[in-house]
Amino acid sequence: MEIKTKYEVGQHIWIVYEDRGEVSVYDTYIDSIGYDKDGLCYYTKEANDYLEEQIILYEEKDKLLQKIETITNEIHKRKNGNLQST
Repeated sequence: MEIKTKYEVGQHIWIVYEDRGEVSVYDTYIDSIGYDKDGLCYYTKEANDYLEEQIILYEEKDKLLQKIETITNEIHKRKNGNLQST
């Protein structure tokens, strides 16, 4: 059986997420790829696992900025009850 993946082992990636009301960003590399009942899962060298939608290629700076802005706006919306631009 052949499984096609969007990303490959060894690719340099960004991980962007919210942590306690702040945006966290770090870069890492895909160490391995697994498949289970939830679908594809990408593992980093830190042994963290991520879904495809959580990964941004290192070269895709526009997508990185867009994701940071999206998460920031979600944080502001929750804190202030409305959407604010940063």
